[in-house]
Amino acid sequence: MTRLTDQQWHLLIQEVEARVALHAPEWTDHDESDPSITLLELLSFLTESLLLRADRIPEHGRPLVTRAITALGSLSSLCGTSRGLIRNHFFAGRLLAVDDFETEQSYFVEKHRRHNRELHGAGIVDGLKVTVNAGSSQNAASITVSPGFAITPRGDEICVPEAVTCNIGISPSPCYVTVRYVDRFIDPTPTATLYPTNSALHIVEGFVVTFEATLDEAAVPLARMKRKHAKWSVDQAFRPSRLRHGG
Repeated sequence: MTRLTDQQWHLLIQEVEARVALHAPEWTDHDESDPSITLLELLSFLTESLLLRADRIPEHGRPLVTRAITALGSLSSLCGTSRGLIRNHFFAGRLLAVDDFETEQSYFVEKHRRHNRELHGAGIVDGLKVTVNAGSSQNAASITVSPGFAITPRGDEICVPEAVTCNIGISPSPCYVTVRYVDRFIDPTPTATLYPTNSALHIVEGFVVTFEATLDEAAVPLARMKRKHAKWSVDQAFRPSRLRHGG
């Protein structure tokens, strides 16, 4: 292996600068007098030296060299450098706009969703029992969902504060009773004509109970219904996912 040319050397320095910038975006002083540049040049020199002497390293020194190569390689690898959750950085004199406040809310919302998904999972936490209310005909039958709490596969929380009754209608048999998380804008501002896009003052979190022929990843299944001789009943063979209190 031949030594790097001056052009290759500078390209290596630039590449390392770009990689480090992913980990430390606040570092913007790339002047040659900056100590960080000196450190990067040293790391580049060590990398080149290790590559040149790879075939001449004594056996007893290989573990240490392997550790050094791994540490240096972490600077040039994209592994682990993808963008995670973003939160605001506040400082005196910063001008805050709508996007900044939305970023602040999104950070905590997504962090809480991730907490729910990874530590608790998805399913029914408490309540949400489904019972059938027989009607005069198959289309008049209804169900009642008791109060309860659930976590969706996305990590959203669904709170049903009081019993909900829904008509089964012409749903296919069998079908699943599911609950989905929804939110909607409320309290439109009087100045909506000036700000026509999502000019409501608040967002309220809620839910919707649906009857589905198949399950998807967005809903929490509560029960499976079946119809026999024009009468609906809860299929006892179906066991919806239930989570323990506290995870």
